Amino acid sequence: MTTSSSTVLQHKKTVADREPLIISAAILTTSLLNPKFRAKHILFHIDLMRDIFQAHRVGAEVQFQTVQILRILSRYTRFGWAERISDNGRPIFRLTAKGVVGLIMAFADQPCQLPAAEMMFVQSYLETYSDLIRRHLASMDMLTEAELASLNQVMAPKYVVHKQMRILDQRIADLEFRLKEADGLMRHVAAGQGKNLSVRALINALPAAVRQVVTQHKSFKDWLQEMPLRLAEYEIEVGFKRRQETFYEPFLSALRHQRRFFESLTSSGAAQL
Repeated sequence: MTTSSSTVLQHKKTVADREPLIISAAILTTSLLNPKFRAKHILFHIDLMRDIFQAHRVGAEVQFQTVQILRILSRYTRFGWAERISDNGRPIFRLTAKGVVGLIMAFADQPCQLPAAEMMFVQSYLETYSDLIRRHLASMDMLTEAELASLNQVMAPKYVVHKQMRILDQRIADLEFRLKEADGLMRHVAAGQGKNLSVRALINALPAAVRQVVTQHKSFKDWLQEMPLRLAEYEIEVGFKRRQETFYEPFLSALRHQRRFFESLTSSGAAQL
């Protein structure tokens, strides 16, 4: 039975979870440079990665302690990502082939939209350390063909940028659909108001074809029908339109700008740490 990267990384939340990219990058870098390492070596690389990554942040830094790193490594050991090869009071660890693959995949193959700074950090890290990663992987003779194929995919030039662009494309398409449906909904509302329908009658008259979705399981019509009448009236007359103007439309514009920025990165030179 295999253990996925998400399974290893799912656990009770700790302070380290506030900086998952920094932690992953620090552990991976430590393993690349020192196949046998102690927690203090990871702390050194955490400081290095944090100095790079927090250039875009304002606020207090998260402080990491040796005991926190040891807990992470102990979890990796339980799942076969690491081996504890010395236990003389200052334990020494090494990542297994499974651990190296898991860390790279968890770090590089992000399933959701990342803030621009985080995406650039991940892509920059892969481009900066790609030679070290490839040499390290070449020294491992325990990787399966499937693992090698997956690693070759995420190590391809601008892989992270292209994946984030695909995620953005889907979000933009979803939001464009939402706004299109919203326009249709407001036309039906205006028509009902022109007929002097009561609020409840207006809501009931909304056609099923208008699929403005509030949640995955509830339409805007269903949502209105469950509201107190006074709140439903306010949503129809003020809330819905104002939300379109102050959130959905500006957010769509922001996503489009971010998409264009990401696209510009695919034709530029590699971003450097």
